[in-house]
Amino acid sequence: MRELAFLIVDLPSVYNAILSRPFFMSFRAVTSIHHLKMKFSTPYDVGEVLGDQVMGRTCYLSQVTLVVSDRIDRDLDLRDQATLQTAQSGEATEVVPLEPVEPAKCVHIGGFLTAANRNQLISFLQKNSDMFTWVFANMPGILAEVILQKLGLDSGHKPVKQRRRNHSVKKLVVISVKVKRLLDTGFIKEV
Repeated sequence: MRELAFLIVDLPSVYNAILSRPFFMSFRAVTSIHHLKMKFSTPYDVGEVLGDQVMGRTCYLSQVTLVVSDRIDRDLDLRDQATLQTAQSGEATEVVPLEPVEPAKCVHIGGFLTAANRNQLISFLQKNSDMFTWVFANMPGILAEVILQKLGLDSGHKPVKQRRRNHSVKKLVVISVKVKRLLDTGFIKEV
């Protein structure tokens, strides 16, 4: 009769025991991962332990879900919040619309300008409002070949539908806002 010392650890695991090389050497055991078998010698015959593929898969999946459920699903901000400072304007600003028909197109100017400087700056900005880029279509000079991404698709292959990913409600809201912004600016389009 052979004895073997085990180290008992209080951790959640799908395994009953983890056997290492000293065990296999002392029991003269041979394993075959491919066949899911372990054979070892006994005083009378050769003992055999058969693995179960379904049970092995179940154990693996339960271990994976255990690891995933233990993971914290949030972004960690490692910055020191006490010393974190955001950039602030040195003075109060005033919002000035560049075009009266489109109030969304506006800029910020200093709030402590004299009336003459303020009027001069506003007239200059409104006169040169065509220099501001509000949408992608207003960006001349960028070649479409630089911006567009072409997928290397072979017409001889059947298209494969990707598996739908499940996201949390919070992530779905962020995704839909970003997709809507890209659609509105014309960066992407539905095909």
